This record gives sequence, structure tokens and C-alpha cells, in this order.
Amino acid sequence: MSKLTHAAITARKVLKYGAIGFVAYLVLRFLFIGAVNLWKKLHPAPPPPPTVVFGKLSELEFPDSVATDLSFRLETPTGGLPSFSDRATVYFMSYKKPSLLALDRAKQTAKPLGFTGEPVAIDTETYVWRKELPAILKLEMNIVTGAFEIDYAWQNDDLILVEKNLPGNEQAIAEAKSILEQADLLTDDLEEGETEISYLKAVAGKMMPAVSLSEANFVKLDLFRKPIEEAVLAKSEAASLIPPKKISTVTPEPQNGVVSFVFSGSLLPQKRIVKLTYNYFPVVYETSGTYPIKDISLAWEEVKNNKAYVAQVKEIAKAITIRKIYLAYYDTGPQEFLQPVYVFEGDEEFVAYVSAVDEEWVAEKITH
Repeated sequence: MSKLTHAAITARKVLKYGAIGFVAYLVLRFLFIGAVNLWKKLHPAPPPPPTVVFGKLSELEFPDSVATDLSFRLETPTGGLPSFSDRATVYFMSYKKPSLLALDRAKQTAKPLGFTGEPVAIDTETYVWRKELPAILKLEMNIVTGAFEIDYAWQNDDLILVEKNLPGNEQAIAEAKSILEQADLLTDDLEEGETEISYLKAVAGKMMPAVSLSEANFVKLDLFRKPIEEAVLAKSEAASLIPPKKISTVTPEPQNGVVSFVFSGSLLPQKRIVKLTYNYFPVVYETSGTYPIKDISLAWEEVKNNKAYVAQVKEIAKAITIRKIYLAYYDTGPQEFLQPVYVFEGDEEFVAYVSAVDEEWVAEKITH
């Protein structure tokens, strides 16, 4: 019996200490894995370098600034400059090039827009179609790029301001997209893009902003390209991608979209549109590369030193308080690439752009 008792006691000890050892193993394993994960989080692997697949990019061409002698101070919600990734995506843009078929292609675009006659050549790339309604309605198109403008001399039409059948917001959007679709110009990123409605009134032969539809003579609709969903690598979380962020596009004149309509109150189809500006150029979203971007502090210095492109500001403005800073894509054309810019917005309707791509990856402009 003593041998059996001794064996039983030994077996119980083995089970007891075995269980303790197993639990200790599990605890130590859990702590080890946790420690490794914490170390990885605190010491993330550096992200791969930007791909820079297009080599050096052409310098963005901004128009002349509307103001050049301003002073600035910063008052953002955080009190300082926001944080951005160290890189951004650049997209290839497919634009038309000179072709023997360019004029035929332009005529195919003009026909569903109501211009079926023969155009007059202004130069090798610019052609104009004209109609009398009784005032002159003309379509001017760059047959190489496809950009065009329709303009009706409404100042010479005595009835245009009398007719008050102005479209509401949804109706204006529907009419505009229908016109583009008939001309095979309604792309997916315009169909799904952002829209802005504003009202205009006639003052001494010019269009001026109106407060409401009731006092307006015209309705303006601007179409912008669909915001680009992009996964952005955050500086503070270099090991992980934050959720895709929608990055909007901006144009040289912030109040104007890449496609812009001005509707009259006339129900006659050829007098319904008094102005249509089309400056849309396709983006090949599947062909892109990442590029390093300059630190936001450098962009802020450009703004303070009046080296940014000032796209909009009140004429009387002298001192500007910057309230908002964000990244966007500069949408003008024709251009080879869709590139990012820093956008600075502030009081006095101030809007300015600074090219965001690191200057090391911007080719110097060749001067002759």
C-alpha cells in the first residue's frame, strides 16, 4: 500500500506542476507576443520609397495671381499647420494630340450641340461655328484638345431677360448632363462628380452674383471631377494605411468647374444655354505613381512670401487670416499629369495654391 500511495502522490505532483508549467508557458507566450507587437508598433518598418514612375514631372503652370502684396497669419482649428503624408499619387492624363482627323472629330462633337454648319478657322487649332437667333450664338473649339466654349450674346436679345423659366437645382443638373450625354461627353467621373449651383443677374450688360433664384436672370451650374479615393500613408502610422480619403480637385478659378453651364429662362433649346465652357480632360487612373511631397511648412513659407498662386481674393484685401489648409489635385489642361497642390483658404474669400510635389522631382522649365 505504501508504494501505491507514494506513486499516487507523485502522479498528483506531476499533474499539479505540469499544469502550473503549462499555464506559465501560455502566460509567457502571450506576454512575448504582446511585447513583439508593441515593439513593431513603436518601431514600424519604413514604408517603401515613392515609385516616381514618370521621372521628373513638368512644372505646374498657374495663371497670374489676382493679388501679390498680402500679409498673412495662421488661425486654423488646431492653431498650427496640419500634418500630411510624405507622398501623394500622381496620375497620367490622356489628352488628344494633333491629328488629320481632328477637324472631323470636332464636327462630330459640335453637331449634337446644335452646330451643323461649316466652321471658320481662326488659326490651325481654333475653329468657330456661328448662328443668329437673333443674337449671335457661337461655338469656339480647340480641335486638338477638344476644349470649347459656347457663348450667346444675350445682351442683344431683348426677350432673354423677360423669360423667367429658370431651372431649379435638380433640373439644371439633369439638363446639363443630358446635353453632355448627347454629345458623348458625359464621362463617369463627371457623372459622379461634385456640382455647384449659383445664381446670376444682369447688371449693365454683365452677369453679377444674385442672392436667390427669385432675383436671378440666369442659373450657373459647375461640374467638378469626382473626388479621388486614395489610400494615404500617414507619417505617424507609417506601418499602416489609414482608410481611403476622398481628395477633391480644384481649378484655376475656384468658382468654375471643369465644365460650366449658364442657363437662361428661355425654353427655346438654342437660347437655353447662354454659356457653356468645357475644359475636361481624361485621367488614366490605372496609370499612376507616388511622389514625395514638400513639407507643409515649406508651402506655408511660399504663401507668406507671396510666391503662391492666389486664385481668388477680394480686391480690397490686404491682410489675410488662413483658416483652412488641405491637399487637392490641380485640374486644368491639357496637362500630362494630374498633380497635387496644397490649398490655403482664408478670410476675404482668399484661395491660393502651392504645388505639393517635392521640387527635386519637378523638371526645370526650358526657356528659349
